[in-house]
Amino acid sequence: MVIIRAINLPDAGLVYSSTNTQLKIGDRIIGTGTLYCNQDSLEWMPTDGPEGLSILWKQISVHGVAPNPVKCIYFMLDHKLVWEGVYGDVLIPNGNELNGGESDDDEDEESNSEEMTEMWLIPSDPNTVDSIYQAMTDCQALHPDSAESISGSESDYMDFESVGQDRQDDDDENDDNVGGNMQDLNINDERFADAEE
Repeated sequence: MVIIRAINLPDAGLVYSSTNTQLKIGDRIIGTGTLYCNQDSLEWMPTDGPEGLSILWKQISVHGVAPNPVKCIYFMLDHKLVWEGVYGDVLIPNGNELNGGESDDDEDEESNSEEMTEMWLIPSDPNTVDSIYQAMTDCQALHPDSAESISGSESDYMDFESVGQDRQDDDDENDDNVGGNMQDLNINDERFADAEE
């Protein structure tokens, strides 16, 4: 669950905090604020706004270190986020979205296809990114229902640039194995030479 409310320094369970941290949701920079990683949730409060976000760890399906737009934290919610007046609810009076006046039917189809929300935490000091990542990993480990999350993998952080290469290497290896198996089958074909008789 994502709760929109005023965020204060947690009374207990604080694992990490960071000021001057930008929050980006989708393609929109929401603002700069203070990040709190506590045992139950990730929270972000804007410097110049009345309300921030409180996100339970179970709602974060994946997180990692990303190189773009600069070294930062990338994470994904397992649902579409709507933050009234800030993100996900930009409407015009007739009920259609501003991005082209789509019909209600189109809007329903789009909402069904957009069941995830991409988010970024961009600290003013990139040297703190690894510390934020580790705090997020430690906190998520306290909530084992998120076992399907690929965060906290064997590497210290997700290297988004190498994922494609790893998949290509796996494909090449599988191709080699298939070729080897076919060659083995051809060697044994003589066993069946008189099968038709």
